Amino acid sequence: WLDQFYIKVYPNIYVLIIADSGLRKVFAIKIAKDLVTGVNNTRVISGRNSIQSIIQDLSLAYIPGPGCLPITESCAMLVSDEFSNLVINDPQSTTILHDLNDTSYITNWSNTLKSGKEKLKDIYVTLFAATNESLYKDVIQAKDINGGFVGRTIIISEKKRNRINPLTRPPKLTIDYEGLIHYLKSLTLVTGPFRYAPSAMLLFEDWYKELCEKNLEDKTGTVHRLNVHVVKIAMLLSLSRGTTLILEEEDI
Repeated sequence: WLDQFYIKVYPNIYVLIIADSGLRKVFAIKIAKDLVTGVNNTRVISGRNSIQSIIQDLSLAYIPGPGCLPITESCAMLVSDEFSNLVINDPQSTTILHDLNDTSYITNWSNTLKSGKEKLKDIYVTLFAATNESLYKDVIQAKDINGGFVGRTIIISEKKRNRINPLTRPPKLTIDYEGLIHYLKSLTLVTGPFRYAPSAMLLFEDWYKELCEKNLEDKTGTVHRLNVHVVKIAMLLSLSRGTTLILEEEDI
């Protein structure tokens, strides 16, 4: 986490890719899902779900594999190559996901049903999903744009291919799943606060001051949360290089 004195910011992020069909966004989702599944230390919730089934999964103890201790914390990666399938038939889905994103503020959360009350504790939820523009408009309503869900989500929009590749020749670089999973498993042992390197702190302070002075209007709330997105991504970039828990200038 990064200590911001009043709160601790944890590097859980929501990412949504928006692109037309055929632009190969599903491959990115598959890589992430396979890696996290291979680490085998958290729930991976995918496929067709309702928000109620997701809450139920988070509320129950989860055993990653044979010989593993059960996970009692409400932690999970929500992953889907079609976002509208992940949160079906419930206009409250994005509102609840909005709540579950705020790990810095919410440690315990309850959901009252006719059958009883489901309780979530030590919440840590990440989301990585994809959709196209038409289905995005079906799921994301005005309340999500103005109410904070969009502002809490890193939205990546693409209209064309990044590169032309007929997939007839072997790639110069291949994904080392075994090596990456091994490294990710080592990160499960890392704990404690991040610290800024002096140059990174100055860079962030100067950028944040300039951003605030621009006084940009933004009904989604994204601008006002950019500083949070920056430090979350910076923490992840730092962890991708090593376990010093130091935010360097290049991370910021």
